Amino acid sequence: MKNQKVNYWFFYLLPLFIWFLWDVVWFYRSFIVIFFSISIFNVLKELNKGISILNVILLLHTIQFLIGPMLAYYMGFKGVLAIYQMQIPEVEYFSYTLPAMIAFALGMGCFRKSNSFLLEKKEEFKLETSILDVFLIVGIVLLNLFFQIFVIEISFLFYLIFACKYVFLIKIILSRRRFPFMVFFLVFGSSLLNSFKTGMFHDLLIWFIFVSLIIAFKFQFTLKYKILGILAFIGVVIVLQLGKLEFRKSNDLSTFSKVILNSEEFVTDNLLRSSITRFNQGYILTHVMSNVPSNIPYSNGSYMLDIVEAAIFPRFLAPNKLKSGDQEVFTKYSGLMLNKNTSMALGSLSDAYINFGMLGGYIFMFFYGKFFGLVNTFLATWGDNNQNLKPFVFLVFLFAVRPDCDLQTILGHVFKVVVVLIFLGIVNSFSERTNVMSSR
Repeated sequence: MKNQKVNYWFFYLLPLFIWFLWDVVWFYRSFIVIFFSISIFNVLKELNKGISILNVILLLHTIQFLIGPMLAYYMGFKGVLAIYQMQIPEVEYFSYTLPAMIAFALGMGCFRKSNSFLLEKKEEFKLETSILDVFLIVGIVLLNLFFQIFVIEISFLFYLIFACKYVFLIKIILSRRRFPFMVFFLVFGSSLLNSFKTGMFHDLLIWFIFVSLIIAFKFQFTLKYKILGILAFIGVVIVLQLGKLEFRKSNDLSTFSKVILNSEEFVTDNLLRSSITRFNQGYILTHVMSNVPSNIPYSNGSYMLDIVEAAIFPRFLAPNKLKSGDQEVFTKYSGLMLNKNTSMALGSLSDAYINFGMLGGYIFMFFYGKFFGLVNTFLATWGDNNQNLKPFVFLVFLFAVRPDCDLQTILGHVFKVVVVLIFLGIVNSFSERTNVMSSR
């Protein structure tokens, strides 16, 4: 009698299936905690080998679409405005978002043993830095502090120019043995002033994450220091979120010190709950899922074509294309009315659901993740061929890591920056060839 192989996966999955039937809600919650833990572990682990932004994208999306909503359902959030409350049952919400996030992660290849790293530990960085880089940073900082962008058509160009101060900072960090404290404080100090002036902290936090990854990678921090860094970052984010609500009303910088020094008096239950909603992009998705298809039918891909058009074509070729944070589109699919000066994004999971429904949303999120994986692989190859320009690749993912951005903004930014990098690569290649020919 031949020996028959036993498929032990059946015995592994059977208890999970029984648990799922016994208590679906706690099954989802437990799975979310495990998924979140794996996401954090992947970010910390890969820093020993190199830097890939894909796991950071996954982690931030997990916080906004899984962890934040889980806390919202658990705590009830009856003390906040109705707009921030979850509109559909927990099981229905996580039946869509959890498989969609898993598909997103699989598409990006986050669970593979090897990834295409933007920066790798084994390579020698051929980054040439000089005092010119510092002067460029100072020039960009001054331009950013005293110049406001009013012309929308050229705002993207100036946005990239302002972001280059971080690129040159990364370049300096990677090329020197000692940490450039003065340059670091100059860059982030000026960014903090701009954030206080505008009341917006998104770009500051995203670049702080990127630069922190560079620092941890460059100096190979131990796990203890990585965890301490994460806890410190969470503390800073909480203070910013709590203080930002009152700062926008009073425009008083002392608001943030009050959060730290008088936390028991300042941090009320309602304020804390309102701040937690900032980590919950899922409440918008629940409004969409309660409105589509009961009131508004699925777009069956027509809205996705509008998104692609807005992402690829400039406005002079497509004058009626979607705008970033388009109020009309947001209200149509979410059913929420916004103030005239308020801008909100539906988010990638909402856009996937609106176009293709729940099952189609899973498939779309897989290919959406695959798209980021291909972009990451391209950037890794482009960086190998343009060593001195490698820090510029971080410009590509500025909006991709943000779950609160609409899909046309994310795809449009990725497309435009990749085109700019290809152009820079061509110029760099031509310059190197010219130098070789002149040296002969």
